[in-house]
Amino acid sequence: MTAILEGTYIDNAEFQTRLGIDRTEMQEVIGSWPNLNDTDQTSNTSLAINNCMNEVCNGIEISGHKWRDWFDLSKEEVESLYLKWVRLMGYSSRGI
Repeated sequence: MTAILEGTYIDNAEFQTRLGIDRTEMQEVIGSWPNLNDTDQTSNTSLAINNCMNEVCNGIEISGHKWRDWFDLSKEEVESLYLKWVRLMGYSSRGI
């Protein structure tokens, strides 16, 4: 979420459309860490997790060097965790 919020990957004009929430709402979700509650699929928290993970796995391109700046896990590990989260949430698809 921090990579999406603070990086230059998604410009302000597209942010809400692509993420389902605005930058202020994203900052609030990040600020609630580690007490995130993603049980409501329509919550800002669930939107932030789902859509940020979708962007880093399937949307935006983050080079290998930059990837290591944002993530401690490999892209494959992040993708695996995202798919596991999608299944646990009972979603039929990823993204908005």
